Amino acid sequence: MRTRLRDLFFGGALRARISKASGSAISLKVLNTALGFITTVLLARMLGPDSFGVYAFALAVVMVVGLPAKAGVPQLVTKETAKGQASGQWGTVKAVWRWSTAVVLLVSLVVLLAAALVGVLFAERIGMELTTTLGIGLLMIPVMGLALVRASSLRGLGHAVQGQLPELAIKPAVLLALLVAAPVMVPSLPFTSSTAMGLNIAATAVAFLVGAALLQRERPPELTQVQPRYESRVWIATIIPMASINAMHLINTQADILLIGVLMESSDVGRYKVAAQMSLLVAFGLQATKMVIEPYFARFYYQGELVKLQRLARAASRLNLTIAVAVLGLLIVFGKEFLEMAFGVGFVAALTPMLILSGGRLAGACLGSSGSVLVMAGYHREYARFWIVAAFLNVFLNIIFIPVFGMVGAAVATSITLLVPYVCGWWAAKRWIGCDCSPFAIIR
Repeated sequence: MRTRLRDLFFGGALRARISKASGSAISLKVLNTALGFITTVLLARMLGPDSFGVYAFALAVVMVVGLPAKAGVPQLVTKETAKGQASGQWGTVKAVWRWSTAVVLLVSLVVLLAAALVGVLFAERIGMELTTTLGIGLLMIPVMGLALVRASSLRGLGHAVQGQLPELAIKPAVLLALLVAAPVMVPSLPFTSSTAMGLNIAATAVAFLVGAALLQRERPPELTQVQPRYESRVWIATIIPMASINAMHLINTQADILLIGVLMESSDVGRYKVAAQMSLLVAFGLQATKMVIEPYFARFYYQGELVKLQRLARAASRLNLTIAVAVLGLLIVFGKEFLEMAFGVGFVAALTPMLILSGGRLAGACLGSSGSVLVMAGYHREYARFWIVAAFLNVFLNIIFIPVFGMVGAAVATSITLLVPYVCGWWAAKRWIGCDCSPFAIIR
């Protein structure tokens, strides 16, 4: 990995800083993947396919319903913080931190009230177990939003590892510890999907508190005396397309689970959730490097350092592709035995959907950096259109494929539609910015 990044820059200090941050981010993502996998295995075994399916479906609903409370805001905070630090405009940084916190709280309140109204009206149709699990899960929305704001602030300041630590390490570690401790400490408590959701909220709250403490420690002294400089109109105009990108991305990753929950049995949701979770292993390199390189994309673009931007994008794509190919190879060879050993015989049916979804993640690993380049360079509106097209296509194909092909159909629909924004984003970054984000780019 360090070798991959060694040729990026002539400046040794900058090269070393990005290389070190990328190495730490990859390590942190590996830890997150391991903790997430163990947690998924534990939940699947403790709940069984049916209750685990209810939990997975409820969590997907919470992610979609809670989208307005956080969509677009983290990217805005990262971008404006990085720009403000590079230009010395600390008043803008202070203002965007306050503004984003207020927006998250206000939108969360509206979302919770609307969700509560829907829950009251349709409680009988939804069912008691799902209603209870959803009701508990909705309380996670404001906490998640505030946690993301603080993490994005740290990333914008250049503290990529600290920004990812609460979400990638603290939260899954606390959740795993609670899952292990709960049956021992309260043996009389029945372990249901709502219990699991409650423990998830507790872990999220702990991660938020850790993130807040880290941000307070790294808070620049320049923010103490400076007056906040608000640009609310500009920020609103910015987060709308960014929110669209996040919304459409979430639809592309959650629509299949939601529609399987509507059109098939809860046990199928549980198996497909395992397939989707396992396929994310292929993309963990992309997710890890993204948090490190996005602030540098913004700085290099606005400083006119396009050669550095190109080199960083190519190096990240090569690293992401290497990791993705290695993981996909392991899943192809040992996937069936792994599913049976880890989750049980009841989850072996997730093998084919898992491999299909992994193929779609492989394309993302190849070209996914292009989206970060476009967003950080200010082409968020244009990039949002690619995800909007993909989201509508995803829902359309899932509705057609799931009744006929079941989980395999859902995996095919999702993998096909993942190609749309990634390929279009690569083309757009190359044409509009002159940055080829593929692993095979030729830099002149």
